[in-house]
Amino acid sequence: MSRKKTLLVLILLFITASIWTWVILKARMKPLIRYQPDKAPVHIERVILITIDTLRADHLGVYGYPRPTSPFIDSLALKSIVFQKAFCSISSTAPSHASIMTSLHPLTHKVLKNGHKLDKSFLTLAEVFQEIKFKTAAFASTSTHFKAGNIDQGFSIFNEPSKNSSGHRRPADQTADQAIEWLKERNPSDAFFLWVHFFDPHDPYIPVPEYRKALAFPSDRARQDYIRFLKEEHHVDPAFYKSDGEMVDMIEQYDAEVLFVDHQIKRLYEFMAKKGLNDHTLWIITADHGEGLGNHRWAGHGKHIYNEQVRVPLLFHFTDQVPAQGSRWEGIVEQVDIMPTLLSLFGCTITRYQYRIHGTSFTSLLLNGGSGFPRKYAFSQRRHYSPGKRPEQIVPEETNYEEGEKYCLQDLRYKYILRTTGEHEFYNVHEDPYETKNLIRSALPERDQMKQLLSAMVEQFKQGSTLAPKSVNKETIEKLKSLGYVQ
Repeated sequence: MSRKKTLLVLILLFITASIWTWVILKARMKPLIRYQPDKAPVHIERVILITIDTLRADHLGVYGYPRPTSPFIDSLALKSIVFQKAFCSISSTAPSHASIMTSLHPLTHKVLKNGHKLDKSFLTLAEVFQEIKFKTAAFASTSTHFKAGNIDQGFSIFNEPSKNSSGHRRPADQTADQAIEWLKERNPSDAFFLWVHFFDPHDPYIPVPEYRKALAFPSDRARQDYIRFLKEEHHVDPAFYKSDGEMVDMIEQYDAEVLFVDHQIKRLYEFMAKKGLNDHTLWIITADHGEGLGNHRWAGHGKHIYNEQVRVPLLFHFTDQVPAQGSRWEGIVEQVDIMPTLLSLFGCTITRYQYRIHGTSFTSLLLNGGSGFPRKYAFSQRRHYSPGKRPEQIVPEETNYEEGEKYCLQDLRYKYILRTTGEHEFYNVHEDPYETKNLIRSALPERDQMKQLLSAMVEQFKQGSTLAPKSVNKETIEKLKSLGYVQ
């Protein structure tokens, strides 16, 4: 054989080997779902996932808030399983939603702040529903977090707003309108996964006047009682605001936004019922994270991982009765538990995947009140700040920036906050739920036990993915800045 022919054969062999290597690697990368509907413990034909941006659990009536911010959610809670202590993975919008959709904490999926992109190798909840032949649709209230960040993976319809007078966001009624238009085309025989995201409780607060008016105090005494509640029960730092009036004004604007969203969820629910789409349907209502509102001298989110920012509402409402319906679960759950729970409810298992999901199915809680559900910890982390971005003459309490990384782990009694820069924190959240007394200098054995476990979990999650964070384009970064996000 001539040298030319030999070289040609070698090239062909190399190309063939490369193609087969690519095929094998691609096969390894592609997750495989086994769907066994006969093993599904309940019959569900539709799932509605509602995520409310920046909603603190303790600003809903169902979680003990004294103001009428959530009449519909509260009424639904009476016929739902309510999780009293549910926690998000991170107090930032895109990373938190990425964790809900993948059952992975941000250290693994690498969406560490708004502006990072989810790698397409990750399996999303919407992709699972597509695999089992459900229609998938999403209606989001911003155009900065989801499509740009690849969090739209698996959705056949993904509806986002275009820029308008409110910037790259739209109010809840317009998002609900778009979802209802899509629902008008659905039939009672349709199986679908619908995700609706509402942004309104996010700052800047722009409440509809009638909803703020609905929260007017009936008397000055009622107003004074509420001020005492904020200071003594919610432990809002009175030094954060210039006056009690400023405190009430800001928080009332936030609450009016919550009430507005509550009304739009009611519209969706009632339309579904009228259209005959609410039979055999599961509604999930949650938030991506909370908001500071003056706790720990902070108004927003992202920077801290205290519980006003990482404790979120979580309701599972089955329109068909299940044994645990109308109950409350006092144990710890995480939002990464949502995906494995839905997999279990639908008789699905992941048989091939390069990542080990972090959540635990709480199907046992939904169906028999929790028998066999393990004792849980909740892991959360702070958003990532790029090194070298520190502003000059910074005032730590007044800027959305903090050096280093921050992680926390909590159970029903204690919470440990590990910081790569600065002093660690340790709280007895059973006795001090608003984290006002740092016990890091105590000699409690749980302090060191939780620190060791948290450190091990951080390393485990870091090793779960070799990917580096990917950023969105410059145009999307500018959109994020227009909404007040600091990169």
